[in-house]
Amino acid sequence: MTVPKMPADQLIRVRDELRNPHKLVSESAHLLRGADPQEGLVRYRNARCLDISVAPASLDRALRIMDALIRALEGRGLKGEVTPPLTDDENRRRGEDDPPDNVTRVRVTGEWIQFGITEKRTVGMTPAREPPARLRGQELQSWLYWNQPRKTLVPTGVLELFIDNSSYALSRHRWRDGKRRQLEEQLDDFVAELDVAAAALKKQREERVRQQLEYREQEQRRHEQEQRRREEGKRAAQLEDEVRRWRLAGDIRAYVAAVREEMATSTGVTSEPSKIEERLSWAEEYATRIDPVLKLRRRQSGDELGVLEE
Repeated sequence: MTVPKMPADQLIRVRDELRNPHKLVSESAHLLRGADPQEGLVRYRNARCLDISVAPASLDRALRIMDALIRALEGRGLKGEVTPPLTDDENRRRGEDDPPDNVTRVRVTGEWIQFGITEKRTVGMTPAREPPARLRGQELQSWLYWNQPRKTLVPTGVLELFIDNSSYALSRHRWRDGKRRQLEEQLDDFVAELDVAAAALKKQREERVRQQLEYREQEQRRHEQEQRRREEGKRAAQLEDEVRRWRLAGDIRAYVAAVREEMATSTGVTSEPSKIEERLSWAEEYATRIDPVLKLRRRQSGDELGVLEE
C-alpha cells in the first residue's frame, strides 16, 4: 500500500520520555544499553536489534525518535520489522529475495525499505597525557611515542535518519539535525518520502532484472558462438583429415604403379617377386580403405564432404 497523507493534527510527535515503548524499541533498548561503545557509538549486531548507532549520551533520544516513527508507520498501516542476524554461511547462501542480515525495514507498495538512525562524527584528537614522573631516557621516549595524541572519531550529537537501500538520485535518503529543524521535526518528511523511495527501489529492481536478462542473453550468444566455433573446428579438422587421406591414397597408388612399372622394365631378376607383389597388393587395399572419395562413391549419397567419416 502507499503511504496515506495525515492531517496536520496527526503529525508525528516525539515524546519527552520513553514510556511504554513499542516492543521492538523496548527489546533494542535493553541490548543497546548493555553494549560497549565502539569508536564512540553503541550498536548491536549479534541479535535482532533496531538499526541505531549513536553515542551513549544520544541513545535515549534516538530510541524515542524510533519509537515515534515505528508507531506512526504502523498507524498508517505499514508493516515494519527487524530481520534476524545471519551467520556468514547463511549470508553466503541467502537468495536475492531472502531477508538481509539484521536490518530495520518497512514494506511500502511491495518494496522493503531499510532505515536506521546514526550519529554524525567528526575527526578529533585524543587528549594528551602526562608521562609518569619515574620515566627517563629511552623509556620516556617510548612512552611518549605510544601515548601521543592520535586522530579519533568524535560523536557530534547530530542525529541522522537514513534510508539504507535507496540512494537513487530521485529519492531523498537522509534527514539530520539542522540549524532550523531538529530530526524530531522531520519525521513526517521521512514518511512522505517512502512512496518515492519505494518507486526508486522498484525501478532499481527492474533495472537489475533487465541487466540480468541482458547478461543471460549475452552469455547464451557467447555459448552459441563458442559452440559454432567448436563445430567449425571439428568440421575443418575432419575435412583436413579427408584431404590428407585422399592425397595419401593417390600417392600410394602412384607408388604402386611406379614399382610395378620398374619391375616390368627392369632387366635384373628379383629374388622375391611374390613378396613384393604381396606388399603392393596390400598397399592398394590400404589406399582403397583410406580413400574418402571411393567411400563416397560406394555410398552413393550425401551432399557434403562432412559425410565422409571414417
